[in-house]
Amino acid sequence: MAGKKQHFIPQALIRGFSSNGTQVYQYRKGKSKPIVSAIKNVAAERCFYGEEDCFTDVKITDYENSSSTLLHQLQSGKLPDNRHAIASFVYLHLIRTRNIRLSINNVAKQIQKDFAKSITPNRFIEELKIKLHNDPEYALESFRKKCAERGKIPTRNQELAFLNILRDNIDTFIEISDAETFVSKSITIFSELDINVAQNAQNKVIPEIIDKTTDHKNKLKGIINNLEWEIIQFAENIILGDSAVIAGESLKKFALPIEKAAKMKFIFMPITSTSVLLGKLDFTQKIQAKQFNHMSASISQEFFISSKKVSKKLSAAIGLNSGFETNFDIEKYRSNFKL
Repeated sequence: MAGKKQHFIPQALIRGFSSNGTQVYQYRKGKSKPIVSAIKNVAAERCFYGEEDCFTDVKITDYENSSSTLLHQLQSGKLPDNRHAIASFVYLHLIRTRNIRLSINNVAKQIQKDFAKSITPNRFIEELKIKLHNDPEYALESFRKKCAERGKIPTRNQELAFLNILRDNIDTFIEISDAETFVSKSITIFSELDINVAQNAQNKVIPEIIDKTTDHKNKLKGIINNLEWEIIQFAENIILGDSAVIAGESLKKFALPIEKAAKMKFIFMPITSTSVLLGKLDFTQKIQAKQFNHMSASISQEFFISSKKVSKKLSAAIGLNSGFETNFDIEKYRSNFKL
C-alpha cells in the first residue's frame, strides 16, 4: 500500500521466502549473521520514491494489485501465455530496487569526484576563453538576457561590439571578477553536492514501464522482451536478493544491465524459496541452486531466505563482499568531455 514506508521489493514476493508468511531471515551487507525481520519492515525505506502517496509509489501499488494474479501463477509453477507481461514484471523489479539506485548513484558520485579532480580553475578558465572565441552565441546568450531585463533588444552591431570588447579584454575581466577564486569554490561545492540521480531516473522510468510507454529504443527492455521463459524448481532453499541476476558472457560475469545490456544472455529472478524464473537467450544454460545463491548474494546489498541454513560456499559472497561493483571509464569520459 502506498504511504511513507515504501517497498522496493514487493511484499507478496518476499512472502514466498518466508516459512510463516510474516517473517523472513534477512542478511545485510557487512553482517555475517542473519536477523529475523517482519516482512512489512524489510526491503523498504521511508519515502523511498517520494513523499507519502507520491505518484510513483501509487503507480507501483496499483500495478502490484493488478499483477497479483501473474505473480501467484508464477509462484505456482505455471507460465502465463503473455510473455510481455512477464518481461514487464521482471524489468520493473530490476529498475525499482534500492540496489540499482545505489549502483547508479555510485557511478554518478564517481563522475562527480573524478571531474572535480580533473578540472583546475586555470584549465577551466582557458577552456572558457576558447569557448567564447569559437562559439560567440554562448557569450551572446547572457548579453541578450541582460538587455532583456532592461527592456531592450540589442542590434546586431551592438552584439558584435560586445563580442569585440569581450575578446579584447577577457583577461582583464577575469582578473577583476576574481574568476579563479569563484571557479575554485564552485568546483569544491560541486564535488560535495549530494546528487540523487537514480531516484529521478526511477521516478521517470517506473511509470513508463507500468503504462507500457517505455521508449522502444531501450536496449535492456528490448532484450528482456525477447527472452524465452521457464521456471526452474530446486530441491533446496534459494535466496531472494535485492536484484535479479543478470548474466553476460558466462555465469562468472554478471553486472549491471545498464552497462552490459548488449551482452546479456539470461536473467534469473527468484519467485519462491525453491523456484527461479529464468529468461534466456542461451538455451543450453543450466544452473544449480548453489550457483544461483552465490551469484545472487554476490550482487545484493541484502537478501532474504526462509531458512538460516545457507551453504558454506556462500561465505565469500555474504557480508562485505556483497553489493554491485560498478566500473566507470573516467578516461573515456574525460576524452569526450566538452565545456
